[in-house]
Amino acid sequence: MRQPIRVYPNPTDMREAWAYLTNGAELGRLSVLDGWRYSRHTLRLRRYILRQRRLGRFVFAGEQDPVQLLSKSQRHPSKRSRKDGTVVMQLAKMEDPTQATDLPATRSQQSEDDQTSIDLGDLKVQNR
Repeated sequence: MRQPIRVYPNPTDMREAWAYLTNGAELGRLSVLDGWRYSRHTLRLRRYILRQRRLGRFVFAGEQDPVQLLSKSQRHPSKRSRKDGTVVMQLAKMEDPTQATDLPATRSQQSEDDQTSIDLGDLKVQNR
């Protein structure tokens, strides 16, 4: 019997989605197949990879991890556009999710005792 279902993907990790019947009953977790299951990726990154593949700029086989392959190929291009730079940044964030959260934490962990005085002639100012 054919019945429509509702699928809700995880926007930050497209490797999994949750399926529900129209009456709200949970069907369970859906997982992707092939190489997409190996690396965490967003819908935006997946669309970018599939577009590059469709245009013939990027080639991968079924069991190869397209996110890792794109990451390796984007590390040493001869010229980078702003869009390519954004993709490289997103790939780096996918590889190390703590990278984006470490920056503000290290700044807030600085102690208040680390004040540097700057000599401005006759005027002394302390950085806070």
